[in-house]
Amino acid sequence: MPQEGGITLQTLEFANFENLNFIDQQALLGYKMKIFLPDSSDPQNFTYHSNVPTAGNYFQDNYTISTGYDGKFTANFATAYKDRLYLGINLNYHYTDIIKTTSVFESYNTADPSTGLQSVQFDTETHTFGNGFSFNLGAIAKATESLRIGLAYQSPTWYRLEDEQRQAVIAVNDGNRSIYNPGVTMVYKPYTIQTPGKWTGSLAYIFGKKGLLSADVSTKDYSSTKFSPKDDYAGLNSYMSNVLDNAIEVRLGGEYKYKEVSFRAGYHFDQSPYKVDQAFGDLTGYSGGLGYTFGDSRIDLAYSYEHRNFNYTFLSSGLTDPARVSRYNNNVTLSYSMNF
Repeated sequence: MPQEGGITLQTLEFANFENLNFIDQQALLGYKMKIFLPDSSDPQNFTYHSNVPTAGNYFQDNYTISTGYDGKFTANFATAYKDRLYLGINLNYHYTDIIKTTSVFESYNTADPSTGLQSVQFDTETHTFGNGFSFNLGAIAKATESLRIGLAYQSPTWYRLEDEQRQAVIAVNDGNRSIYNPGVTMVYKPYTIQTPGKWTGSLAYIFGKKGLLSADVSTKDYSSTKFSPKDDYAGLNSYMSNVLDNAIEVRLGGEYKYKEVSFRAGYHFDQSPYKVDQAFGDLTGYSGGLGYTFGDSRIDLAYSYEHRNFNYTFLSSGLTDPARVSRYNNNVTLSYSMNF
């Protein structure tokens, strides 16, 4: 969607929401609810003054819900040569249909003296749907009876997507609640996304029937992400090329078996794709687990931990100061499997 603004505030008074580009639509939503007004000292109405109070305390609340699905169908082909070299290929069809609803609320204990602005609620519903294609290639070589060497390539995913969006703003001025809902579903023209490809090299050493050690190292160049049509997304593509970089992912794991009991441990490091930590930082994770075999069945207990810092921005334009979030994920999994 176009991102260039430039409409005067005087023109906003008579504008139709559906005829504006995205940036000017955001301006119209704020203008209608008196979040900002034209500066009377500027006869051309190219400047404005904000009615959001600058003194007192703020209360902010953000609500986000996503519904829908995102999945893929895969066709697999594999072959082996003299029990020494194993080759495989996956052909993947991706599909997605997701509705994301966000509601950002902000209230002020000190209202604006000119308009009495007390609170603002900004609602956005975005429907994204489409499909894509990717493929995977892999090879495993048995160098010795104990050593395995692997190489895998994950192609970019080529998506073709469409977006539909609805927005509304609710504001309270001097105790009066007002709503501006354009009642318009904006249907944007289809676009394509090419995600980055990924190379992975791996080693595994097997200690007979006692255990194993494995290591995977992956590299992915996030700066190769591309949106098209190129003319519509030239600014975004240039931005990603400048701020994103190649990122390394490392996974280490081991298992030791003592009679019917298995002990497992793992380490995971995922480097941030940003040259400078703007959106999110590196991810670090650990895991551990136990397994017990009952003849033809087994029970497994696993624990995993991950930590990453990231910035979260409530709005796409306007009040876009991000919040720094530290995310900790702790997962415990218990499974039981049977062989027939």
